[in-house]
Amino acid sequence: MTTLELKNSIIQRIAQINDSEFLKAIKTIIDSKQVDEVHITSEEQKAQIGYGMQQAKKGQTLSNDHLVNEINEWLEKR
Repeated sequence: MTTLELKNSIIQRIAQINDSEFLKAIKTIIDSKQVDEVHITSEEQKAQIGYGMQQAKKGQTLSNDHLVNEINEWLEKR
Protein backbone atom coordinates (compact mmCIF):
# COMPACT_ATOMS: atom_id res chain seq x y z
CA MET A 1 0.00 0.00 0.00
CA THR A 2 1.43 3.38 -0.98
CA THR A 3 1.51 6.35 1.38
CA LEU A 4 -1.29 8.02 -0.55
CA GLU A 5 -3.45 4.88 -0.41
CA LEU A 6 -2.80 4.56 3.31
CA LYS A 7 -3.77 8.20 3.91
CA ASN A 8 -6.99 7.81 1.93
CA SER A 9 -7.86 4.61 3.79
CA ILE A 10 -7.33 6.30 7.16
CA ILE A 11 -9.35 9.35 6.11
CA GLN A 12 -12.26 7.15 5.03
CA ARG A 13 -12.22 5.21 8.29
CA ILE A 14 -11.99 8.37 10.42
CA ALA A 15 -14.95 9.85 8.54
CA GLN A 16 -17.06 6.94 9.80
CA ILE A 17 -16.18 7.41 13.49
CA ASN A 18 -18.72 9.21 15.69
CA ASP A 19 -17.01 8.75 19.06
CA SER A 20 -15.78 12.26 19.98
CA GLU A 21 -13.36 11.02 22.65
CA PHE A 22 -11.74 8.64 20.19
CA LEU A 23 -11.51 11.42 17.60
CA LYS A 24 -9.89 13.69 20.20
CA ALA A 25 -7.32 10.98 20.89
CA ILE A 26 -6.56 10.69 17.17
CA LYS A 27 -6.22 14.48 16.98
CA THR A 28 -3.76 14.43 19.88
CA ILE A 29 -1.63 11.84 18.07
CA ILE A 30 -1.72 13.85 14.84
CA ASP A 31 -0.92 17.12 16.64
CA SER A 32 2.09 15.52 18.31
CA LYS A 33 3.56 14.68 14.90
CA GLN A 34 3.37 18.17 13.45
CA VAL A 35 6.94 19.44 13.49
CA ASP A 36 6.68 22.06 10.75
CA GLU A 37 4.84 24.55 12.93
CA VAL A 38 7.01 27.54 13.80
CA HIS A 39 6.28 29.86 16.69
CA ILE A 40 7.06 33.49 15.89
CA THR A 41 8.38 35.32 18.95
CA SER A 42 7.43 38.98 19.28
CA GLU A 43 9.99 41.63 20.16
CA GLU A 44 8.40 42.00 23.60
CA GLN A 45 8.68 38.25 24.20
CA LYS A 46 12.32 38.30 23.09
CA ALA A 47 13.03 41.16 25.49
CA GLN A 48 11.37 39.31 28.38
CA ILE A 49 13.32 36.14 27.60
CA GLY A 50 16.56 38.14 27.51
CA TYR A 51 15.71 39.79 30.82
CA GLY A 52 14.95 36.42 32.38
CA MET A 53 18.23 34.97 31.13
CA GLN A 54 20.14 37.91 32.62
CA GLN A 55 18.41 37.35 35.96
CA ALA A 56 19.28 33.65 35.88
CA LYS A 57 22.95 34.42 35.16
CA LYS A 58 23.00 36.75 38.18
CA GLY A 59 21.41 34.09 40.37
CA GLN A 60 18.24 36.12 40.76
CA THR A 61 15.92 33.13 40.69
CA LEU A 62 13.21 31.62 42.87
CA SER A 63 12.57 27.97 43.53
CA ASN A 64 9.42 26.32 42.26
CA ASP A 65 8.35 25.66 45.88
CA HIS A 66 8.71 29.35 46.70
CA LEU A 67 6.57 30.35 43.73
CA VAL A 68 3.91 27.76 44.55
CA ASN A 69 3.73 29.13 48.10
CA GLU A 70 3.42 32.71 46.80
CA ILE A 71 0.66 31.71 44.41
CA ASN A 72 -1.21 29.83 47.13
CA GLU A 73 -0.96 32.80 49.48
CA TRP A 74 -2.24 35.10 46.75
CA LEU A 75 -5.15 32.76 46.01
CA GLU A 76 -6.10 32.57 49.68
CA LYS A 77 -6.34 36.38 49.83
CA ARG A 78 -8.74 36.56 46.89
